[in-house]
Amino acid sequence: MIIGESDLSVYLFAGCLSSCIGAAIALGFGTKYQNIELRIKKTS
Repeated sequence: MIIGESDLSVYLFAGCLSSCIGAAIALGFGTKYQNIELRIKKTS
């Protein structure tokens, strides 16, 4: 795969971006959301 090709570089960039977002959600944002959700369930 050649990064310089227009079609492949678009898919490569999109794949990298989505995987970075997925990793961020899995590592940080996901745990914060779960903690908030657990607090709401405990209070109600």
